Parts: sequence; structure tokens; C-alpha cells
Amino acid sequence: MKDPNDIFILLQQRKFLEIIGILKDNKVFNELLNDFVFKTVFFQNFINELFNESALEIEYPAFLYHCHSSDEYVFKFSEEDEEKVLMFLIDNTKKYLYAIKLPYYSTSIEIINEYKEKMSIEAEKAAIIAKKEKDFEIVEKYSNNTESLLKSIFNSPQEKEFYLACKLVFKNYIILPNVSLTTIFNANVVKQKFSEYYDFYLKSSIDFVLVEDKTFIPVLFFELDSKGYHSDKKAKSRDDIKDILLTELGRDLIRITKKTGKEGVYEFFDFLEAVKEERGIE
Repeated sequence: MKDPNDIFILLQQRKFLEIIGILKDNKVFNELLNDFVFKTVFFQNFINELFNESALEIEYPAFLYHCHSSDEYVFKFSEEDEEKVLMFLIDNTKKYLYAIKLPYYSTSIEIINEYKEKMSIEAEKAAIIAKKEKDFEIVEKYSNNTESLLKSIFNSPQEKEFYLACKLVFKNYIILPNVSLTTIFNANVVKQKFSEYYDFYLKSSIDFVLVEDKTFIPVLFFELDSKGYHSDKKAKSRDDIKDILLTELGRDLIRITKKTGKEGVYEFFDFLEAVKEERGIE
């Protein structure tokens, strides 16, 4: 049998790890508990001495509480010591599993309320996910980049002004900016009829396309030209190719070049109203 005095010496020397090692051995500790003096002195002093430790590690009271709560160990706290250990664990770990064991403790109330709020939010998120995944398999990719590299879909102030004017005039139509030619025209047809322009077709786009909102068929095509840019020979050549593709494929292209550079939304508005009336667009 283990000498009880050896345990008292360890307690005096504050060798808690060695004491806990003895507590783990149910046979040894059970024999010690048969000694009334040991049982009385040990339980009167062990927890107090443990909590007098200046730098008490959480693992000691955490393991002792595990022993107390488990049927696998003989060691059990007194009611007073259990509360003391729980308060320490609650204050230092903020864990819900300890808080619910002492629900009326002030720190426990905060932890439990935070946990309930978190669970409510998680439940709402789960409901949203379930709704999203009801009919679809969803894969969402999230960026870790805190600095967004996104830019406006408009390449110039005049594109934005033109778009806003289009919204005012063509209220029953869809206005799409910077639409790829591959979206509008069949690739096989272009490749067959205009093979020499096929590479250009794959890379080129139209500044604005007016689309019928029920059939989704394009109605009008607009290009916003700049005097400086489109006087360039290469730019002029690209414009000519685009003109050929659209007109040969049965679509009118309206090119707009600002005269003064001062035109804004309302100038575009007047122009588009005239186009709408001329083309008989409702």
C-alpha cells in the first residue's frame, strides 16, 4: 500500500503532476481512501494548495474535473471543490461544456447566451445552404485576397453615361455592355463565311447591345467611338472588320462619335430618343 505520508510530502512540495499520476491509479487511490486521516487531510488541502499555485496550468484542474465526472476514476470532488474548479475552468477556457455545468455563474450566463446566439446564426446559415442545395449541387470558391482587383464593367465615363441614358430610353429592354461577338453570332457561320476574320471575331466585342427582354434577341448594336483612338489606322482597320461582320450577318451597327467631348447622359438621351422613334421601337 502507498504510504499516505508520501502523498502529503508531494503536496507540501507542490508536485501536483506526481499526485495526479497517483490519482489515475484507481487501485492505489482507493486503498489510500480507506485511511480516514488521509481522506480527511487530503481533500481539505489538495484543491486549496493547487489553486494557490501562482502559475496554475489549466490541464491540472481540467483533468481532475474529467476524473470527477467519469465513472472510470475513484477520485471525486466535494461539492465546494467542484464549484471552485468549474469556476476556474469557465473563466479560463470560456467553454460551453463547462458553463452548462454551472449555468447560474455570471461568466457561464455570458458564454451560454453567446453559444445560443451562435447556434441560431449557424442554424440560419444551414437553412440557407439547404435551400440553395435543394435542387443544385453548389461549389463556392472564396477569395483570401483582401485587396480587390475588380474594376468597373465600363471602360470610360462616356460608356457609363451612355448606359444610363439607354436605361432611361429603352425601359423595356435589356442593355448589355461590352458583349463578345461570340455571344451574338454563331461561330460556325462566321468561320465558314468570314474565315479571314475568325480570330478577330473570337477576341472582339460590341460596346452596347440592346436585347429584347422576352426573346433575348439583339435589337440594336452601338459602338462609342473616340476621335483620337479611332483615327488610328489599326483601330480603323478593326472597326472596318467589325462593320463588315455585323452588316453582312444582317445586323445594323450604330457608331457614335462625340463632337465636343462635353456630351453627357442627357445628350445621349436626346440621341437615343431619336433612334427609338426612327426605328419604331416601343
